[in-house]
Order: sequence, then structure tokens, then C-alpha cells
Amino acid sequence: MGARSSHKGSAYERKVCVGLSRWISNLTRDDIFWRSAMSGGRATLAQRKGRGSRFEGSTGDITAVDPMGEPLTATFSIEVKAYKQFEIDRPAFDRKGELLGLWKAHLPKAAQAKRLPMLIGKQDNMGEVLLVTEEGGNIIEACSGPRPLVPTLHWPRHDVWIYLFRDFLANVDPALFVERYGSQTRS
Repeated sequence: MGARSSHKGSAYERKVCVGLSRWISNLTRDDIFWRSAMSGGRATLAQRKGRGSRFEGSTGDITAVDPMGEPLTATFSIEVKAYKQFEIDRPAFDRKGELLGLWKAHLPKAAQAKRLPMLIGKQDNMGEVLLVTEEGGNIIEACSGPRPLVPTLHWPRHDVWIYLFRDFLANVDPALFVERYGSQTRS
């Protein structure tokens, strides 16, 4: 991945942070989430050195920099990826594809952090997607409006539920999410 790709990825991470901040604050703030130090690398390095619990909140690419965002980052380890081609169709034909590879790489990191995995991704010239497990999908559906948000795509063999990111932002009630999952710690 070249310098331009890295720049594109960090710019996309900032965009997602603003979107999630506006979501959790009911459009009043854009500074509740920010990119994790080293985009999660800090937690990985600390874990290797036996100091993992000290940086547990740094797992993934996004961290809460304000207590208002802690319910989301205490529930999900959030990875953010921007790629030219995700190959989102390949798992339907029993082929791995870039998106599924990124997802599978994130699963053990989220499990080690005792959080549910969430991957938010953007493919060039396509919409943004949000991936979670069935458990994460149940949380999303339980916190969506009068009509439960259903996944756009589902790969049951891989326990992947895929939503459009814009649908998550528009339909999942942040107050309901905080009410139900705000004081929950994962074990």
C-alpha cells in the first residue's frame, strides 16, 4: 500500500469518525470519535509486550475521545478500510475476496479486546458498508427505529451481516443504543 493509499485510508477514517460523532450526538458534534493512535497498532504492540489491558480502548481504528462515544467503542472494535476493490461478491462463490480477508483478520483482534467486531469500509465508486457478526446485527436491529434495520447482504457461512453505513447512521437510534449498551462491559 503506497503513500497515496495510506493518505486515502486515514482521510476516510477521519470521515467515518465525524459521521459516527454526528450520529451519537444527534448531529450536534463532530469530535466524539477520532482515529486511534497508530490505528489500533498501539494496542497490538502493548499486547505483545504484555501490557494489553492498559491500551484496551485503543483497539481498532477508531476510539472515543469523549465519554459520549464510549458505549460504541466499549461494545465494538471498529476497523475502517478504504480500498479500490473489495470483491464483495466473491464469498457468494466460495472465494475469499479482499473484504472477507480484512474481516477475518479483524475477528481475533476484536475477540482479544473482548469486543464485537465492526468493519466500516468503502470501495471506490461504491457505497459504504458496515460489517458485524450476527450478535452485532441483533444489537443494530434492536436499536433501529420502528422498522428494524435488516442487512443488505448476509454471509451466514462466515457470520457476516452487511449493512449500508448510511442506513446505520440514519436508522439506528443512538439514544436507544446508549440506554441499552451504555453501561455494558464485555467479558
